[in-house]
Amino acid sequence: MRFHMPVDLDDEDADPVEEFRKAVMALAGVESESGQPIASLSQILCMTPRGRYDIKVYPNHLSLHGKTYDYKIPMRTIMRLFLVPHKDGRHMYFVIHLNPPIRQGQTRYGYLVLEFTKEEEIELALGLTDDQMKEYDGKLDKEMSGPVFEVISKIFRVLVNMKITVPGSFIGHSGTPAVQCAHRQASGFLYPLEKGFLYIHKPPMYVRFEEIGSVHFARSDVSTRSFDFEIEMKSGQTLIFNSVEKEEYSKLYDYVQNKHLRIRNAKKVESYAEDAFAGSDDEIDPYKATVKAEGRERNQGDSESDSEDDDYDLDEDLKNRKKQRESSEGSGSEPDEEYDSDANSSDENDSGSGEEDEEEDKPKKKKKDKKERTKKDKEGDGGGKRKSKKTKDPNAPKRASTAYMLWFNENRSSIKKDGDAVADTAKRAGEMWKKMSDDEKKPYEAKAKGDKERYEREMKAYKESGGAEEFKKQSSSQEAKKKKEPKKSVGPSPSKAKSKEFVSDSSGSNDSDDDKPLRPKEKAKKEASSESSPEASGSGSDSD
Repeated sequence: MRFHMPVDLDDEDADPVEEFRKAVMALAGVESESGQPIASLSQILCMTPRGRYDIKVYPNHLSLHGKTYDYKIPMRTIMRLFLVPHKDGRHMYFVIHLNPPIRQGQTRYGYLVLEFTKEEEIELALGLTDDQMKEYDGKLDKEMSGPVFEVISKIFRVLVNMKITVPGSFIGHSGTPAVQCAHRQASGFLYPLEKGFLYIHKPPMYVRFEEIGSVHFARSDVSTRSFDFEIEMKSGQTLIFNSVEKEEYSKLYDYVQNKHLRIRNAKKVESYAEDAFAGSDDEIDPYKATVKAEGRERNQGDSESDSEDDDYDLDEDLKNRKKQRESSEGSGSEPDEEYDSDANSSDENDSGSGEEDEEEDKPKKKKKDKKERTKKDKEGDGGGKRKSKKTKDPNAPKRASTAYMLWFNENRSSIKKDGDAVADTAKRAGEMWKKMSDDEKKPYEAKAKGDKERYEREMKAYKESGGAEEFKKQSSSQEAKKKKEPKKSVGPSPSKAKSKEFVSDSSGSNDSDDDKPLRPKEKAKKEASSESSPEASGSGSDSD
C-alpha cells in the first residue's frame, strides 16, 4: 500500500512517515520489526524445499532467503522438532514440522528438512541483549560453538520452548535407527520412533500411532530380497513403503509387536517371515508351500505301497548289458542282418574285394553297429532311468485328493473362460486359491482330510487281502518274460527284399522263372547250365 502523508504546517521539522510508523507500532500488534537477528546461517542445505538458503533466526519468526524463493515462517507455526541421523552415519537431519505449511505456488511444504554433516562445526555469536538473555533463563550463551546441528537444535529448542524428538531404542540391521525404503518410487528413510513413524524425505511425513489402524508386512512384487511395509490409517488412507531390506523384517516386526500395533493377517506374517527370509532368494508362494506339505504327508503314508513297485534294478541291468556286449564282441559276430537290410549284398561285395578293403570296412561296420545298438537300447529299454517307471496297480484304491484339487474340480466350470488353454485355467485357479481366506478353505481341507483317511483305510484292507502281493508277482513275471524274449529285427529280411527293377519287370511281363532274383548258389548253378547248353546245341547240329 502507498500512503500520502500531508506536511504538518505547525511542525514542519517533523517527519510525517516516521510519525505514522510510531503510531502504527503503538496501536497494532506487530510480531517483529526488522532489526538484528539472533543468529545468521549462510548456505544451509535444505532437503525440503530443495535448495540452499540463508537462514536468519529472529525471536518471533524464521527467515529463509534462497536464489529463487524467500520464506517467512512464524515461530508459533512450529509444531514439532526432530533430530535423526542419516543411515551413512556422516549426516544429520533436523526436521521442523509446520502447521500451517509454507506454500510455493500450489505446492505446500509441511516439513522443513535441514541436512548437516557431523564434522561441520561453527562458532556463532548470538545477537541478544542482556535483558533478552535473562528472558531465556540463561539457556543460551552469547558465544556458542560446536557441531552445526547441535547449535541449531539448541537455539530452536529454547526459542520455541519445545522438546526435540530423537530416535528411541530401535536399531535396524545397519546399526542405525534408519530403515531404507521407498515411497511412491522415491527413495528415503523410515525412522520408527517412540510414538510414531517419521519418513524422510519425499514427501516427509510423521505418522503417530494413534492414527494407525493396522500394519501389514507384504511380499514385494519387485524382488525376493525385499518386502513391503504397509500402514493402514484409521481415516482409510494406506501408506506403502516399498523395497525394505529383508534383513530388517524381524527387527521391524518385533518393534511393531512391542508397540501393540495391530498386524493384519498376523498368523500368515509369522509363517511368511520364516519361509521368506531363511537365506533363500526363491520367490515365496504360500499355495506352493501348502501343496508341498500335503504331498510330504501323503508320501509318508504311502511309503509302503510305493516300495512295492520298485522292481527294476539299474545296477543289475547295466551289468547284464555289459556282459552281452562283451560276449558279442568276443565272438566276432556282428549283427549286420539285424541293422542293415543290405547285409547280403555287402557280404558279396566284400568277398569280391581284397583283404585291404575288408580291413577298411570292418571299423566302419563296428562303428555303425555300435551307434545302432545304442539307439536301439535307448528306444527299447528307455535309457535305464526311463525303464524304472512304476507300473500302476489298476486294482489299488484311488489316491486321496488335495484340498486345492477338490476345490478346483468343483469350480472348474466357473473358473474356465472361453478360449482358455489348460495352463491359463490352472494359473487363474492358483491365483484365486491364494486369495482365499482360511475360513473359505476349511471345508475343502476337511474333505481332503476325510479323503486321505478313506485312502489309508482302503489301502490297508487291500494289502491285507493280498492284492498288492499278487500284483507284485505278476509285474515281476512280466519283466522276466520281457528279458527272455529275443530281440526282433529292425529292418526287413534280405531274402524278402525286392529291388525296384524286379518290381517293374515283373509287373510288365509274365516271363518264366528266369526273371526271379536268385540266391548266390542258384545263380552259380544257372550260369554253369547256361555254359553247357551251347555245347549241347552245337553237337546236335553236327549230328544232323
